[in-house]
Amino acid sequence: MTGDGWSIGPFGLDGGKGATLSGLRTVLVVVHHLTAATRLADVAPLVERDRRVQTVYTVAPSSALAAGTARHLAASGALTIPFAQAAQTRFDLAVAAGDGGLERVHAPVLMLQHGVGPGKLGRRWDGAGPPAARPVAGMRREAFVA
Repeated sequence: MTGDGWSIGPFGLDGGKGATLSGLRTVLVVVHHLTAATRLADVAPLVERDRRVQTVYTVAPSSALAAGTARHLAASGALTIPFAQAAQTRFDLAVAAGDGGLERVHAPVLMLQHGVGPGKLGRRWDGAGPPAARPVAGMRREAFVA
């Protein structure tokens, strides 16, 4: 990291300078909280093992549950950059298991479900009104990108 908190690495405008491999791609892994971090840990190694891909991590500031996430990434040895820097850098792909702040990322986004809850049917309670459809957790229409 530099003195102003930004990281220097094989990404961004000068990312190609001194590169020893041509065709290097950069993937940004956007982590919203620890649950998302564990889900992304299942997927990130699939791209990290490809030497043509540089994987960079950032913690999205949009989650109230982000406490400890930066420490977790640091302990895992992940190359991390501040979200403000990630939001001003172009990447070839971003992978996330949450949706907050992704509109600020300059990359195509692959959004994954982040745990057991998404995709299950929501609970219904008996009431005075007519029966309602059971909502599917994690399937909010506004979370999908057109």
